[in-house]
Amino acid sequence: NPFKSCDELEQIIVDAGNTVFDSRGDCNAIIETNANKLIVGCRNTYIPNSVFSIGRNAFFGCYGLTCITIPNSVTSIESMAFAFCGVNTVIALSTTPPDIFGSTFYSVKEQLIVSCGSKEAYEASDWANYFTFIEEDCDTHNISIDESNINGGNVSASVNSTELGEEVQLTVTPNEGMELVSLVVYNSINPEQTVPVYPLGKASSVYGFLMPPFDVVITAIFGPATTIGENNEALALVYPNPTNGQINIEAENLKHITINNMLGQTIYS
Repeated sequence: NPFKSCDELEQIIVDAGNTVFDSRGDCNAIIETNANKLIVGCRNTYIPNSVFSIGRNAFFGCYGLTCITIPNSVTSIESMAFAFCGVNTVIALSTTPPDIFGSTFYSVKEQLIVSCGSKEAYEASDWANYFTFIEEDCDTHNISIDESNINGGNVSASVNSTELGEEVQLTVTPNEGMELVSLVVYNSINPEQTVPVYPLGKASSVYGFLMPPFDVVITAIFGPATTIGENNEALALVYPNPTNGQINIEAENLKHITINNMLGQTIYS
């Protein structure tokens, strides 16, 4: 538990060259790559659907974490993983309750929301020892885009409504000379409750989120795009050049990088 009780920690990034750990999909967590095991999280962590297990003390004392969605890929959660954290709502998407061990949810006595038809399975499992309320969600929830507050681009969703746990894709299109600054998905009734948004693949214009058990509103902020020419060495350093391997880019306040080939095709974003 290297970040035990570090409840204000908002972001965790593992270097792309790390061969042991990763933070795939900007999930704001440390994942043991070979085991697909999440070992450390923070208040803004979302759990990717490629994670098989959550490690001991992974969110211990993370009071800033108020809601967490456990994808159906997770089959086990180790002891004290969510002990003494601020979670008041746990959303479990697997129809089969993941194995839990040794006070996994110690001090979490609030709401567990499960997918449609799986309530009885969770009530008959060890999960029932930790939650005051276990509810299943069989509703379809709506997705709205707050276009009145979006200037400098537009956002579109792959669906207008869907069920709990389904992935919704968002396509972001900035106007010419503009770039995305922030993309937020929030509870239509409680705007302070947000839903984690993650990039899908290497395309900078496509993002995703897992549908929560409530209607959501989507808003975005766009700002003027900042470009740095290759000769502007005072702002950016690119090396080695030329190269047939890894390329390093160093700059202050760097928000976005796009690399094109000589034909203008984007090869990395």
